[in-house]
Amino acid sequence: MPRIDINMDQVMKGLSEDKNASKKVLQRTIGDMRKSGPGWVSKAVREEYNIKASDVKAAARTTKGTSRLTFGGATIDSVALIFQGRVLTPTHFGMRPTSRPKKKKSYRITAEIKKGQRKELSSKAFLAGTGGGGKQIPFQRIGASRLPIEAIKTLSIPQMIQDGKWNLKPRVEEVVNEKLEKRFKHHADHLLGKSTH
Repeated sequence: MPRIDINMDQVMKGLSEDKNASKKVLQRTIGDMRKSGPGWVSKAVREEYNIKASDVKAAARTTKGTSRLTFGGATIDSVALIFQGRVLTPTHFGMRPTSRPKKKKSYRITAEIKKGQRKELSSKAFLAGTGGGGKQIPFQRIGASRLPIEAIKTLSIPQMIQDGKWNLKPRVEEVVNEKLEKRFKHHADHLLGKSTH
């Protein structure tokens, strides 16, 4: 479960001696993080993976950070983004075809998990419904018999961010902190009446 922590030390360097205005700057900046942070992470993830922004955002949870920020006698909770979620089926990665062709006995199922890298799932993969409606997902047989079968899975949003050779966490944290500094500067310029840089 990757956790995206925010470098608030860098942000707080721009605060002035105006305690009330500075408190508002911090509160609004953290509010922006809660509201827009999942979208910032989604953009960074989608630079590498062929997944919908809504799928990434759905896995995000904002939580109070491990530290509290104290400025001018006011205590403000910091914030972190935590990403949770199950392993996804290839249907989330531009799987083709999306349903079993009616006129073909054999067909190839492909998906583009990494951008620009469309690949066949398995030579033994086939599409079938899950019993809950028209959507079909890919399955494969385990062993030589007709049964049992198992659903073909890929990876989860947390795995995309943190695991494997494409560990995106450093890039994600870089993007989030860059965006947060811009939001901080916007609020500081507005509320403190001067540039923070």
